[in-house]
Amino acid sequence: MGTPANPVETHSTNPEGERLLVFAPTGRDSELAVKLLREGGFAAQPCADADELLRVQEFGIGALIIAEEALTPEFARRLLELFDAQPPWSDLPALVLTRSGRHGISSHPLAQMLARPNVTLLERPLKTYALYSVVTNALAARRRQYEIRSLLENLEEKVRERDRFLSMLSHELRNPLSAITSALELLHRTDSQATERPALQIALRQTRAIARMLNDLLDVSRFANGKMSLYKAPVRLSDVIAMATDASRPNIGQKRQHFTTSIERDVILDGDQVRLAQLFSNLLVNASKFTDEEGEINLSCKVNEAMVETRVKDNGIGIGPELIPGIFEPFVQSTQGIDRSQGGLGLGLALAKGIAEAHGGSIEAAGNASGLGSEFIVRLPISEQQSDAVCAEQSESKAARPIRILVVEDDLDAASSLEALLRELGHDVHVAGDGAGGLAAATPLQPQVVLLDIGLPGMSGYELAQRLRMALPREVQLVAISGYGQAEDLRRSKECGIDHHLVKPVNLEDLETILNAVPPQ
Repeated sequence: MGTPANPVETHSTNPEGERLLVFAPTGRDSELAVKLLREGGFAAQPCADADELLRVQEFGIGALIIAEEALTPEFARRLLELFDAQPPWSDLPALVLTRSGRHGISSHPLAQMLARPNVTLLERPLKTYALYSVVTNALAARRRQYEIRSLLENLEEKVRERDRFLSMLSHELRNPLSAITSALELLHRTDSQATERPALQIALRQTRAIARMLNDLLDVSRFANGKMSLYKAPVRLSDVIAMATDASRPNIGQKRQHFTTSIERDVILDGDQVRLAQLFSNLLVNASKFTDEEGEINLSCKVNEAMVETRVKDNGIGIGPELIPGIFEPFVQSTQGIDRSQGGLGLGLALAKGIAEAHGGSIEAAGNASGLGSEFIVRLPISEQQSDAVCAEQSESKAARPIRILVVEDDLDAASSLEALLRELGHDVHVAGDGAGGLAAATPLQPQVVLLDIGLPGMSGYELAQRLRMALPREVQLVAISGYGQAEDLRRSKECGIDHHLVKPVNLEDLETILNAVPPQ
């Protein structure tokens, strides 16, 4: 190696991962070691004490070179803490120069250091070429670590780009889908012969299927990135199962399947009722999808100490043993022939797993052979709050009554279809096409509920919500109905005073639940 013309000591001018920190506190050892390394073409920097080494190492260091004399018990402890605190991609090389003739180091601070794969002992006196070789290898390993970091950062940026794309895509898709869903629900409720109109029933089922796939796609992304918000409260197991059954009934009914449920004992769970219902409805829809017409599906709940165990079992095509290990991975589906093509994205089970684990529970697939049906087992912790008062509060129902509702929506089709549907439910509905119009209408109308879009022209739904909070009584319920449903969107809604955030196309049962809970005037 040649000698560099101008050895550089500052971290700002050296390539990341190339700089060596040298700490040898005895005499001129540090100066001599730095001089020797620089002569070999390495960017070496001396450290006056342990504090300087631990402080400077934050700036893209390639390796540490430490004399054994510096390894006091306190310094060794701080070094080990430094190694433990590194990010997953990092394993900072440390070269320790030991004295020759040492026999046994079990009581020495080196003993703990030796257990680390990133620590290398070099016995002095050391040949110069041997030192250069070890340092070169350590820096090469460190460069690979920084390359891995760069790849991980690029991957994370790609994931963020994907999430931004999915957010925008979902918003653009949800607006027309919301208008279509509301219009179909209105036809279904107002047409006395709706159940006898196959075209209407097909349209309803398929729009619900599209909405489910869209929601699953976004929810899996949020769970994978740890961005899923849960609104936990005491909830009855029977209410969760009833909600899941209602959501999956169209799928089961379409194939005339025989569905049975049994709950050994009703219990209280600490959880997000909507998410828990989504967990079980995903399992039921999955069971229906892979079970023949007039097949059998059973959901049973059994209490086992502090957990409740729910089993969803069917007599469908079953799960091949080769799929069991990865059955809960996104986009995994069993191999199907043309006659078994069931659609879907293969996200339902991945989402069910995420919801179960977010509630401190677990899910597993039983190992039935292919052709003998499938069985999924969900275990969830039971709440310590099991009083009758909680059960009574959860089961209390309020009769539907007319409510004054202000709808602020700039999409004409979405606004008109939602207005007609709410009027059919018996409510007094007023519509504004933008934020300014909604704010102007709010004071004279004094609505009990405001349903507002977030992506409004001019004044956003967030700004509108903040102004409405100043203009209206606090008990007025502000409900966002938006195509934006990422965790950040929900957080901003809450900060702006919005009580509920519903994602388009809105599940009518969820909206009715909110409306039924509005206090009477």
